[in-house]
Amino acid sequence: WGIGTNPRTMDNSKTFTVIGDHTTGTGNMMVIDADGILGKDAYNTVVNVIPNTTYFFSAWFVNVGDLSQATPQLRFSINDVVVGNNVVVSNTSAKWQQFFVSWNSGTTSGNITIRIENMVTTSTGNDLAIDDISFSSDCSKIKDINNYGKKSILPNSISTCSEDLPVSLNTQLNSSNYTFNWKSPDGSFTSTASTVPLSTPPSYNKLYVCYDSIADGITCPKLDSVIFNCVTPINFTNFNYYPIENGIMLFWKTSNTSNETFIIETSTNGLTFNETGKTHHTSFVLESEKDIKYVRIANESKNGIKTYSNIVKIADKENDQASIAPNPCNDSFTITTNQSGICEITDYKGTLLSTKEFEGTLITGSQLPKGLFFIKLITEEGIEVYKLVKE
Repeated sequence: WGIGTNPRTMDNSKTFTVIGDHTTGTGNMMVIDADGILGKDAYNTVVNVIPNTTYFFSAWFVNVGDLSQATPQLRFSINDVVVGNNVVVSNTSAKWQQFFVSWNSGTTSGNITIRIENMVTTSTGNDLAIDDISFSSDCSKIKDINNYGKKSILPNSISTCSEDLPVSLNTQLNSSNYTFNWKSPDGSFTSTASTVPLSTPPSYNKLYVCYDSIADGITCPKLDSVIFNCVTPINFTNFNYYPIENGIMLFWKTSNTSNETFIIETSTNGLTFNETGKTHHTSFVLESEKDIKYVRIANESKNGIKTYSNIVKIADKENDQASIAPNPCNDSFTITTNQSGICEITDYKGTLLSTKEFEGTLITGSQLPKGLFFIKLITEEGIEVYKLVKE
């Protein structure tokens, strides 16, 4: 292997493809003449990571050998774990291709190895160049590519990361001088406009854009990509609790994932809330405190936007406004309260099974199978949740 600006000049037989690097067309790239020995890394390096952080691993590659011979097949790994699918380097034309994957460090910290392996075991053909390898947690927003023109370094950029949609990607290039071709990897999205508005992330969170100068007569010599890692504010679909010894168990569901750190906030009056704890799970044990009357769950995206669950009023165990009997039950049960409102019954997974209005008394539950259920009473005074067992 070697580092150079033209694969042809680095090949003794002078049969390698003449092609510029991916970044600028005139810079360096890594050129590899594979020997077909499995287990040799095409590339590896050690990077330092911190816990609970999302990183973006990207690399560009191109077949520079005889396209009629064996073509390289690349495998990518992070911390000795394979990520993404193996990629067969195209043998139909000498065009740059991209690998991209996002990876969350979880509890991992310190130095880890990222590597690219060639899995083809032959030295006939099997030649490639690699460029623009990046491993970063950067979420900088790059929308205007005017400064880069056809020498764009967009493949290493993260666009609209941690930003609410809709968003508009603007090439800032004059449509009288350039033609444009945007598409998603699966072809479900296409556009020939200079500016592309998006209300939802594209398929595979990626768009390719080819922008061609009309004057030079060359059709789309550069194919660049815009990577999306959009943080959509989380949507809470269910939030309940049930009493346990020395506290209460909070549990909730969401319809989508975002920054998966949940903040538990409590209040004495339902107006002013204070942070009580944090968790990466969708449940939390809240130790009983006499003054806590209200609880809600918050989720904060990377750009500081907070979304909240509904506010749940914690029933006073000494002065419960409702009773449920019998509990456990074998058939129906009776809810007795001095309030009127709506009764929701969910299973232990949070799936809504029944919704009924009540006023003072409600007899229900005969249709329920055996199991654990949660009874949510929604009144003008707030929300109270009770646990019910049917035997």
